[in-house]
Amino acid sequence: VDAFLHVNPKGTPVDEMPLDLFMGKSVCLDLRHIGDLEDITEAHMEAAEAASGVKVDGHIVLLCTGFHNRNKDDAKALVWANPGLTTEATQWLYDRGSRMHGGEGPGHFPFRMAGQSGRAA
Repeated sequence: VDAFLHVNPKGTPVDEMPLDLFMGKSVCLDLRHIGDLEDITEAHMEAAEAASGVKVDGHIVLLCTGFHNRNKDDAKALVWANPGLTTEATQWLYDRGSRMHGGEGPGHFPFRMAGQSGRAA
């Protein structure tokens, strides 16, 4: 869990976050076709939502990228090679009222500077 305190010095620590954030309707979107260091785009989210048969509307959204399975024996990749959500994909989740999202990497934010390609050179 990436507690609010992680991104805001005045944020709530994980042990004080309301439990109802972690419970409720959820959906797992299959994004296993997204490779390491690739961007997860709004189009990917829309296609995965359609394939799931569930309309995201206030759901907790789990992102199955297959990242951990592909990298379980590579400690460096486990930290630095996860796919990243684009700003537009993050906005897509927000616009649908997603309560939170999660996946099997250390986070779904890209570890690269804005404007850089998602794919490793």
